[in-house]
Amino acid sequence: GMLAGAVTCVALYFLERNIPSWVLFNVIVLGNLVGLGLATLGVSTERIRFLQGIMIEQDKKIYVQLNQHLFKLSQQDTLTGLGNRRNLEYFLSQERFKDTVQDVQYSMALLFIDVDFFKNYNDLYGHQHGDVALMRVAQMLKKLMRPQDLATRYGGEEFVILLDGADRTYAEYIVRHIQKDMAVLNITHAD
Repeated sequence: GMLAGAVTCVALYFLERNIPSWVLFNVIVLGNLVGLGLATLGVSTERIRFLQGIMIEQDKKIYVQLNQHLFKLSQQDTLTGLGNRRNLEYFLSQERFKDTVQDVQYSMALLFIDVDFFKNYNDLYGHQHGDVALMRVAQMLKKLMRPQDLATRYGGEEFVILLDGADRTYAEYIVRHIQKDMAVLNITHAD
């Protein structure tokens, strides 16, 4: 970026082009092709405004995409890849969820899962092994979730699962699978 801008400025100097300082600023500091385009084109007010409009629209698109990405990151637990507590709170605060819950025919199940003796496990085996255990639990939970369900790491070794549209029978079925699959994970513990 900066090197290309400096080379461009040197080339323009030797070509004896009279370029306004603000154009050179675009070339050097921003290091973008628009600045180079301004420097090599005959600089007219209309062209400058046109190119500035393009730059502004591109900047807006980049900021929208960046904000969407940052929002997604803020809703995700980095260790497990599940949603985090903020994600659960956001989901529960959405109007479509509130409207759905008020429907008398709507059913859902909310499961709170706490990994037993996790603090002891962390103390005995270390945090790296604890992290691996949490990731294995999260992977197991992901496999049981349907697209409409929400699995989150609520904090520490606590997980919350929202089974959207699930009745009691389906919720009990999922709880039995979680218990069975936890046993299959075979996360050994000396205590």
